[in-house]
Amino acid sequence: MKQFLLLLAATVAACGRPPAASVFPTDRALGPFARDPSSPVIVRGGVGAPDELGATAPSVYLDAQGARHAIYLGLDGVGGSHLLGVDEIDAGVWRKQGTAVVATQGAVGRPAALLLQNQVTVFYDSLDANGQPLITSNLPGTATISGATKPCAVLVGGQVFIYALGADGTIHAFVSPDAMQPFSDKGSVLGPSREDGGFDAFAVSAPSVQVEQSALGRTLFRLWYAGTDQDGGTVSVGLSGSFDGLRFERYAENPVRFHADVPSVYPVADGGFAMLYAETPFSTPSDVSYAVGP
Repeated sequence: MKQFLLLLAATVAACGRPPAASVFPTDRALGPFARDPSSPVIVRGGVGAPDELGATAPSVYLDAQGARHAIYLGLDGVGGSHLLGVDEIDAGVWRKQGTAVVATQGAVGRPAALLLQNQVTVFYDSLDANGQPLITSNLPGTATISGATKPCAVLVGGQVFIYALGADGTIHAFVSPDAMQPFSDKGSVLGPSREDGGFDAFAVSAPSVQVEQSALGRTLFRLWYAGTDQDGGTVSVGLSGSFDGLRFERYAENPVRFHADVPSVYPVADGGFAMLYAETPFSTPSDVSYAVGP
């Protein structure tokens, strides 16, 4: 009888305890990026260098062997612009390749690098014969996109998605089965918040997209982007997410990096993310910095 009472007391005590808090997997994409003390990591060159007046707009990609590289925009001292390459030789440590990696003619802008059919395809801002914005690439036969600027590119289910700033001042999604066939404009996916005091109230630009499988097996699009609070104001980077790549919802704790423009966000070995970005606005570039987090 005594043993029964002791067992009953232990059972009642156990039932009376509050349940343990539910444990959910941590989303390593949510949170701020911290500028690494080694920044800037891609620095303007000296007199006569193709990036003498500025290094900006990096685009990180993996080659066929899994090594990490980036294409960035260099501005020379005589008004020219060039698409230049860097190699990551250690985490956050980048070494310049020294010469232009994409042969271009005329003025060029932000690049978007993507490994496509085992070839490094670089989409980039250019101008058409009438001087209007045009996104083109270094791969012959690739379809172009008129009227859009500041692209990023990602492969999703075999299709090529390009996110870029449309003529209406919002970020659009453009999709092609293989980049050789025409890109279809799927419409605006993210525009200025127009919220009083919002970091992106005035303008959005320069998307950077990563696609992965969520914990529940759904395709998850993460879109980091540059936002401006007012005309001529501060540029910072925010985060938004989507399950279809067409309807995005902002992260509640934006921005994730203050004083940052034209980001390129990429996954790192520990399950988190890193970012290369320009600390000054795209219109007045300086050097490229490195941030880690969240």
